[in-house]
Amino acid sequence: MSRRALTRIVPVGATVVALLAACSSEPAPTDPPRAVLPADLSFTCGDFIFPAGAMSGPTGAERADDPAANAMRNFLSRRDPALEDVPRKDYRILIASDELVVFATEAIGTSGLIAIPVERNDAGWRARMTPPCEPRLSLPGLNAATWSLAMDQPLPPPDATGFVAFVSETGCAGGEPVEGRILPPIIVREPTRVIVVFAVRPPPQTGGGLGPCVEALPTPVRVELGQPLGKRELFDGSVFPPQNVQQSSCCG
Repeated sequence: MSRRALTRIVPVGATVVALLAACSSEPAPTDPPRAVLPADLSFTCGDFIFPAGAMSGPTGAERADDPAANAMRNFLSRRDPALEDVPRKDYRILIASDELVVFATEAIGTSGLIAIPVERNDAGWRARMTPPCEPRLSLPGLNAATWSLAMDQPLPPPDATGFVAFVSETGCAGGEPVEGRILPPIIVREPTRVIVVFAVRPPPQTGGGLGPCVEALPTPVRVELGQPLGKRELFDGSVFPPQNVQQSSCCG
């Protein structure tokens, strides 16, 4: 199977959407789903949607011997002020099809990505620059949400079987509170970390719309892990790569 066949445009994992949509609006169950893995999730980066597993692929895709990679190398070799801070190597492929290949690497000095699409037209393959982007969880029909720990509270001890997450809805909801709209989180247990992913039902539409994009205050939600945390650290899985919330500040 070719490299492009392995890395392709895919929709959000049906397992993730089904699990989130099927949950009630009450806080987390004590035995969270275990079928969901990080690779099942899809993320948006600007106008692109890609599977999380694409960012664990090999680097150096720009060195391949194919028309898209050749166009990528030619693009990166240009003397253009717009490319001054753009890395010249260590790209992975986010998306690949017969008409489009998207190369990506970490942006210099930020947590975002540089995604460079290389598109085929009648004249051949051509790359173009896009702004750096912050990959966000893609959940059609639902709003993504980030979460963090309270800054003024101690970190959960190893024997903790739960903790309080402060959940913030991403996207525009007109300042509507998220109480009653937060779905139970998906919890992924790994040997060294616990990844927690929240999603939020959009607020009901009214005749006057949602109004201006006013950010609502974070909402505390009790998360039950179902087993002791141990030496694992807590990560927010709504961003890519997942963010270690034990090393970030929070509202509380």
